[in-house]
Amino acid sequence: MNEMLPKGWIVATLDDIADWGSGGTPKTTDKKYYNGNIPWLIIADLNNGIVKRSSKLITEIGLHNSSAKWVEIGSVLIAMYGSIGKLGIAGIRCTTNQAIAFTSKIWGGIPNWYLFHYLKYQEPHLLSIGQGGAQKNISQTILKQYLIPLPPFNEQKRIVAKLDQIIPRIDLVKDRLDKIPAIIKQFRRSVLTAAVNGKLTEKWRDVHQDVESAEDLLERIHNEERGTENPDRSFIFSKNEMLLPDSWVQISSEQINDHITKGTTPINNGFVSTGIPYLKVYNIVNNKINFEYKPQFVPNELHNTFLSRSKVFPGDILMNIVGPPLGKIAIVPNTYYEWNINQALAIFRTRKMILNQYLYLVLTEGDSLAKILIETRGVVGQSNLSLEQCRSLLVNLPPLEEQKEIVRQVEKLFTLADKLESHYQNAKAKVDKLSQSILAQAFRGELVITEAELAEKEGRDFESAEKLLDRILEEKAKLVGSKKSPRARKKTKKEN
Repeated sequence: MNEMLPKGWIVATLDDIADWGSGGTPKTTDKKYYNGNIPWLIIADLNNGIVKRSSKLITEIGLHNSSAKWVEIGSVLIAMYGSIGKLGIAGIRCTTNQAIAFTSKIWGGIPNWYLFHYLKYQEPHLLSIGQGGAQKNISQTILKQYLIPLPPFNEQKRIVAKLDQIIPRIDLVKDRLDKIPAIIKQFRRSVLTAAVNGKLTEKWRDVHQDVESAEDLLERIHNEERGTENPDRSFIFSKNEMLLPDSWVQISSEQINDHITKGTTPINNGFVSTGIPYLKVYNIVNNKINFEYKPQFVPNELHNTFLSRSKVFPGDILMNIVGPPLGKIAIVPNTYYEWNINQALAIFRTRKMILNQYLYLVLTEGDSLAKILIETRGVVGQSNLSLEQCRSLLVNLPPLEEQKEIVRQVEKLFTLADKLESHYQNAKAKVDKLSQSILAQAFRGELVITEAELAEKEGRDFESAEKLLDRILEEKAKLVGSKKSPRARKKTKKEN
């Protein structure tokens, strides 16, 4: 690192320039230690900025009966467990738990924000060197030995001032970008709602008033089926004129599907390496089938015997009926000619009066599912759905030609949403890289004019970071009574 630094800079350790401590946790089973008036920070309170509040409070007796310590305003805070490198600057006098390290003193007048910005720059590396199992951590020992490039004092202040100008602007852009996913999600939801209540195709209907209505379509199909195996089958529906266009009807899912059932689980975990692809709920990702994740197969013989009722084909609609959450919907793709499913999924195989793509939109929109849950059990968060409920789902049924138009318009609008999402991801990646790029420039001595360059330009001398570090080490040595000279300590550090 030394070879890359500008003139007048030096490499120090975090221990050289600051005294570090960490907090503690009062016994959680003792109520008298909590809900006092002393702010007690946990990692969730760190906000990568000025920390002005804590989610928890402890009492004086809790403070004195634990290893929690007071943290003064202006101290740099850093997470050592889990979210390693998450930062804060204490904006209040507070205490912390043992997962947070803090500066009890920063030597030589070094700005706390200089240290903060450098640790922010190093956050990815700190996270990568975390040790342990499920919850990785760094120790205070690792933190104290961590290297930091140190410019002359006046240059530190210029770097901080420049970063204070640039970083908030980048953060503002990030904040605005972070709102976009919610806007896109709401846009998709609004499109689906408009699609299934007729709002999306209002103008289309004005131009296409001569299309066969849904009621006439059902009557025609009923007449066509006379003399077949279901001669007396008729459709029961509601016009629901207050809510739906005149040409629409509301009808149960059972009447517009030839087949609604659920899957079956193979006996004795009878999976094989090749055969019929077998789908589970986790294979529905973002309302599409993802068979690349944990693919499983069942033998052809089992598929055609014990699992025969679980057969699904391209174009069938699947919906999970075991949750939470409910509402995972997908159309079976044509990757394979036949598939099979487990008991947590229901099959919807549409009749000819309804497009499978339209029913997919209805189920994805979710309003009919929410209503059936409330009406039958009154529990919105219900985690299971019966086949009877699946068959009772109410569907707003438009004319067949309008279904086609709805599917076309939704696909067009969702393609637009996909493009917006792609632009958002690209912009976010660039902004994220910009932050790191600016910080990298700052700690390479490229963001502001160096003290050496400025001194030469003004024809004066300047105090190098090496002299600053000497003064810090001398002051620390006096306080601790160290017999080792600052020079010797620094030499040892460089050699290591």
